[in-house]
Amino acid sequence: MSYKYIIFDIDDTLLNYLEDKRNALINTLNDCNIQYNDKLFDIYYKICWDEWYKFGLDNSSEVYIQENYHLLYNQYTINSLIKFKEVININTPDEKLCQLFLNNFSKSCNLNKNVEKICKTLKNDYKLYIASNGLSRVQLSRIDKIKNYFDDFFISESIGNIKPSNKFYSYILNKLSIGDASECLMIGDSLDCDILGANNIGMDTCWYNSKHIEENRTGIIPTYEIFDFDEIIKIIN
Repeated sequence: MSYKYIIFDIDDTLLNYLEDKRNALINTLNDCNIQYNDKLFDIYYKICWDEWYKFGLDNSSEVYIQENYHLLYNQYTINSLIKFKEVININTPDEKLCQLFLNNFSKSCNLNKNVEKICKTLKNDYKLYIASNGLSRVQLSRIDKIKNYFDDFFISESIGNIKPSNKFYSYILNKLSIGDASECLMIGDSLDCDILGANNIGMDTCWYNSKHIEENRTGIIPTYEIFDFDEIIKIIN
């Protein structure tokens, strides 16, 4: 298939989400005069997952989550930090702690292997875009190192809809005046968000299986599956 438009997810596709979270926590604890260690990150990360499931953010296909995602995401972020603060006895006020963390997370940009090389190569022949669920200020700041490779950015908070909803992907097609969705290739790590939503709108999809999941049991079938960013070149050629 000859593609004209290539769309990338951010977290765990272009950027290493885990390491960005870790860097944000390191810098936030430093701001609070607390010495970081990996055990603290393990505590924080477990709390994050507990809160993620508590707020239902893993069910991005549900209408309630889609309609209230950013409100829930904000509360998830706040609750995770407050619970972490209580566990390790941080004296910083709640609001300041959350502000520090979001500011530090906004500055975190750990690119996955070969990302910049591939973006630089693709930029010569394709229109490149970003499609991400998240807070606009945070996500756009995090990709600052590579933003010049991209022609536009579609962040769910600005659009008002999230992946995998048809409204999110329809917005992209309409904004770019793309009449044939099959001219687009969506690349992402999440079968539930990136691949499902793009499949439903008629785009071809590429599952970036960086975690080397051996068996896809979701029933969501991508057009392609890759384990390394270098493989993108083989697909489009």
